[in-house]
Amino acid sequence: MRFFRVIKYGLNDPTSRALFIATGVVLVLGTFVYTGLEGWSVFDSFYFCVTTLTTVGFGDPAPESTLAKAFTIPYILAGVGILMSFASTYLRLARELREQRRAE
Repeated sequence: MRFFRVIKYGLNDPTSRALFIATGVVLVLGTFVYTGLEGWSVFDSFYFCVTTLTTVGFGDPAPESTLAKAFTIPYILAGVGILMSFASTYLRLARELREQRRAE
């Protein structure tokens, strides 16, 4: 529940809100692209996006078509930055929220 509390708190800040939305857009975009280009299920596509952008990269599914591989290169370069910014912002907001609650 704390995760969603921090997200709700962050939605009040325009910069954090834009970053949270960008993170969602990157994950949804990648999910739809891999579903369409590779024929993977929505869940497998989403799983691939999350493992790729968090740099875990288990290597379970991997793009096989040239077009999907070409999409993957800029997807990783942009997506990793967005996801890491999301994580950093989330942690900052969680710290702020915790400090506010202590001050009350």
